[in-house]
Amino acid sequence: MRKLLGQSIVETTIAAGLIMVCFVAALSLLNYTIKQNTYARQLSVANKYAYQAADWLRAEKSLLGWTDFTAKLVTDAAGSNTVSYCLITLPAPTIAAFTTLAKGACSSTNYITGTTITRELTLNLASRASGIISGVITTSWQANTTRTTSLELELSQWN
Repeated sequence: MRKLLGQSIVETTIAAGLIMVCFVAALSLLNYTIKQNTYARQLSVANKYAYQAADWLRAEKSLLGWTDFTAKLVTDAAGSNTVSYCLITLPAPTIAAFTTLAKGACSSTNYITGTTITRELTLNLASRASGIISGVITTSWQANTTRTTSLELELSQWN
């Protein structure tokens, strides 16, 4: 009697099962990669907005001079050592724009124009007498959860 060559139904089922497991794993990896790329893109944009605010703040300090710059901050702090600003837009670096900047923290709907990112500047004035103001620019956005990135900065008095 002659043996038939070929595959049995059991072998075929096992092979199909293994192919399906590999296919599901590949789709899971693709989904994870897309999520990570989306997060990285949003983080990059949020960091860009934080660095823009830091550059703007340094330009304002240079334009106003240390005395006028700190006077505005001390007035806004109203006896406290910290003051916060919600930076929805960055005005052109002018003396008038900075002196009329409204203090206050961002609410969850104070987005940078055209985005879903909030940007808040918090300055610590405790060391201003020694010529240093430290600060943090926090940018936040909503994904599955609230995502946040912070940029710490230090402004120094130099003549």
